[in-house]
Amino acid sequence: MKGTTPLMLTLLLLLHLPPVCVAENLRTPQYFYCGFSQTWWSARSYCRQHHTDLVTISGQADNAQAVRVHGWIGLHRGWGDPVWRWSRGNQRANFTSWEPSHPQDHEHCAFKYQGQTVWESDQCNTLHTFTCWNERLILVKENKTWEEALEHCRTMEDQDPMDPMAYNSHRYNLATLVTADDHHYAQEKIQEATTDTLFSALPFSLDLHSCI
Repeated sequence: MKGTTPLMLTLLLLLHLPPVCVAENLRTPQYFYCGFSQTWWSARSYCRQHHTDLVTISGQADNAQAVRVHGWIGLHRGWGDPVWRWSRGNQRANFTSWEPSHPQDHEHCAFKYQGQTVWESDQCNTLHTFTCWNERLILVKENKTWEEALEHCRTMEDQDPMDPMAYNSHRYNLATLVTADDHHYAQEKIQEATTDTLFSALPFSLDLHSCI
């Protein structure tokens, strides 16, 4: 309509990879074990370059799912700082699962052994293997029209540079929220938003799931 202000949108981007299982939801973490040893700082750099970050374990349910995680995780603290934080977003850790004799005062980074739900501290320059993860739902704090939002999503990290217009060449797309938990998870994510409007649907029906 003439004179109407275009709808301004906050984007939710969803990793667009082949489907794996319809029972899987957006909260299901996607872990990538790296079997070569690095310092905590080098491990974090590698994860940020190739994935989202070192693993974040934000609660008891996450910790149970992360039982197979091995090596460095994203938990760390600064020198002289008693507060442990996650590498992703520098978020304060409201949940921890330390082995009884940990953390040690002179150690500032955390790792865990596969098959264990407790964590240990170590000096950050020690060499350990590590585990990265991919965040499946990404909030973009920018105002866009719907068409601009779609273009923004689809021009992020095109998978096939020889065919950038092909739908399957795109790594990201506007999100489809399938389950009730997907909607709850999206609501949690948009608590971070600075705008009032959320757009979270594709122009056609498509379930998007992640796999390696």
